[in-house]
This record gives sequence, structure tokens and C-alpha cells, in this order.
Amino acid sequence: MRLFGESNHPKSVAIFGATSLVFMNVFTIFVWVRYALEWPGRVEPLFVGSLLAVLLSISYFIFGRNQQFLQLLARFEDESEMKRRTGVFVFWLYFISTYALCFGSIAVSHRHIIC
Repeated sequence: MRLFGESNHPKSVAIFGATSLVFMNVFTIFVWVRYALEWPGRVEPLFVGSLLAVLLSISYFIFGRNQQFLQLLARFEDESEMKRRTGVFVFWLYFISTYALCFGSIAVSHRHIIC
């Protein structure tokens, strides 16, 4: 919040950002399980949307409700510059690998996941 302030709705951005990464991880696992089991058929967009809605709800109730995210912020407030840089590096590594694995898994499966 120190970087962007309250005007950019950091709570909402964090909830949507974290949920989208978790969703991509769950979807990647689903793609690999589907590929390994040679499961025929297609995944309905309604199923994908429902999964995303459930994950958003879970994220909101864990972090957004009752200002739980403030406890998380307080935990890292006194973090040293070196730990902060290491944390940022680990985050970007996770972020890039999540995207690479998700889209790479779809490409490797050679099947239409959502039609």
C-alpha cells in the first residue's frame, strides 16, 4: 500500500491477482490430469467460470473479509530491504512460471481445452 496508496484499491487488486494465479495453477493441474488420463470431451466455459467464482469467493473470505489482509501487511512491514528484494524476485519467478506452465501445458496437450 505504501507504493500505490488506497486510491488503486489494493485489497481488490491483491484478491483478484492472487486468485488469478491460483486459478491458473488449478487449471494447469487439470490440463495435465486430463491429458494423462486421456479424458475425452470438452470443458464447458460455465465450469471454468464457476471455478473462478468459487476461488474468488474463497480468496475474499480469507483475506478481504474482516480486514484480514491488514495482518498480512503488518507481518511484512518491518522487512529488511534484502528480504524484500528476495521476496520480489521469488514472486516474479512464480508469476512467470505460472503463466509459462499454464499456457505451455495447453500447447503440449494438443487438445482444445475450452471450445
